[in-house]
Amino acid sequence: MVRRMQGNKHQKGKSLSINVILNMFRTFMNMAFPLITYPYVTRVLGVENLGKYNFASSIIGYLTLISAFGISSYAIREGARLRNSREQENVFVNQMFTIGVITTLLSYVIMIVLCGMRNIEPYKYLIYIQSLSLIGNAVGIEWLNSVYEDFAYITIRSLVFQILSIILMFAFVKSENGLYVYAFICVLAGVGGYVCNYLHSKKYVRVRLTKNVELKKHLRPLLFFFFSNLTTTIFVNSDQTMLGLLSGDYYVGIYAVAVKIYNILKNIFTSILVVVMPRVCILSGQDEDESQHVLSETILKMILIIVIPMAVGIYLTSEKVVLIVAGAEYIEGVSALKILALSVLAAALASYMTYIYIVPGAFDKILLIGSTVSAFINVVLNLFMIPVWKHNGAAFTTLISELVVFAIEWMYVKPKLDHRRVFKTCIQSVASCTFMALTIYLLDRLSCNTVLLLFLEVCVGVIGYCACMIIFRNEMVMYGVKKLQRK
Repeated sequence: MVRRMQGNKHQKGKSLSINVILNMFRTFMNMAFPLITYPYVTRVLGVENLGKYNFASSIIGYLTLISAFGISSYAIREGARLRNSREQENVFVNQMFTIGVITTLLSYVIMIVLCGMRNIEPYKYLIYIQSLSLIGNAVGIEWLNSVYEDFAYITIRSLVFQILSIILMFAFVKSENGLYVYAFICVLAGVGGYVCNYLHSKKYVRVRLTKNVELKKHLRPLLFFFFSNLTTTIFVNSDQTMLGLLSGDYYVGIYAVAVKIYNILKNIFTSILVVVMPRVCILSGQDEDESQHVLSETILKMILIIVIPMAVGIYLTSEKVVLIVAGAEYIEGVSALKILALSVLAAALASYMTYIYIVPGAFDKILLIGSTVSAFINVVLNLFMIPVWKHNGAAFTTLISELVVFAIEWMYVKPKLDHRRVFKTCIQSVASCTFMALTIYLLDRLSCNTVLLLFLEVCVGVIGYCACMIIFRNEMVMYGVKKLQRK
């Protein structure tokens, strides 16, 4: 079963397992680079300038949502199915490219109107600079690289431009007057990558505008993805927005630390699913049901053996993690992080069903229902819970919302998944986590530096967890062990 991770012959030798590793590495670097630059930028630019930059970024974020218009997920799904037909693929890519250009122009019209408003006008130059990312996003067609599973190129390109942006940041941003330079450098890294994407796309197709858009054919699924992304954005942003309105900036700051750690955990398993989705779409389009089922089951087992110990580990070490990441003044965020650690598992399973079943199967309506219902519940519960429990209430509503998405999608996926075979992996992982929890509990009795103690707990916990999984003869872990032995 696990051999499916290597892909089939018709996939032209592209290893799924290597792509997963590459994308996880890229995700890690995307998280690591801001940690390098952020302390420097906060010190040089100051709080007020960063506030201006973040406000302008929030405006661009909503304009990006309009510009993207759900194209990425839809294009990956349909493009992967057409991949072996160069002529059909070329037509489809040009249609998506043209729609992207149209929605980007619409975003610019909205931006010009917004920048004419009195409250936003002072930020217009920052918005104009950051709006270059809208053009880059339209021209760059990032999704095409996912369609062709070219994650080696994506990783190398991302690494090069991140390093370049760091060099430029330290070279040219040296005072509070460097705000606009900072904004331009941040955009340059992304736009430069998009230009490379456009040039690289010639390897696969000839990208150009087309009159044959077939908007009627594509509009319905695109709208489903767009509104799903919109409601997800509301779901993601409403916690901190409502926390600020109902409880004040202090609790937003406390909660933001927990959310940052939570999002890092989510990015880890999302990086796996993003790689796998194009392959699942290909198998779905070729009616290879057995291959698709085997691959889907393998990925679920992989997600479980990673996410279960991750959630348990963060829950048990949350106090030390907050102290190291943010400092003692944020210690109140520990309880919120513990709640969010519990929601990691629900979020992982919901994401798995979205990327592996809902999107490849073109069940866009289920995706929209799940995201809309969860966003509505999140906002309503926030109104009642945040005034009473502050940041903990916001964390709890996130947990409930993730469970709602999971429950809605599970009703559809359950008949398609032999959960009895996966149950064995769950039992093995939970049992191994019990041993891991015991080792962390014993190490907590040591009196030493917080950083050293967390390092010891992570190392011993991971080794103990893996050792238990080997004792249980878990097929995924044993496969990894055998691969290492062969090398």
